[in-house]
Amino acid sequence: MASAQFRKPPQAPPSFTATPESLVKDTEDMLARSKKIADDIVAQVAPEDATFQNVLLPMAHDENQQALKLAS
Repeated sequence: MASAQFRKPPQAPPSFTATPESLVKDTEDMLARSKKIADDIVAQVAPEDATFQNVLLPMAHDENQQALKLAS
């Protein structure tokens, strides 16, 4: 038996309220957003003009935004 100190967990368990439909919709939305960012980069940046600032940074920001959305 656990001691009295460990009978109450330090925090509540995570709440998972997503439905199969909401998971599919969220996934499709995130994929569409990432595809649009990649398509915009390809359309606007010539290979000889590609830099971290105009290619990788927008993709990194998108990845960070998606991670924040997943965590909330």
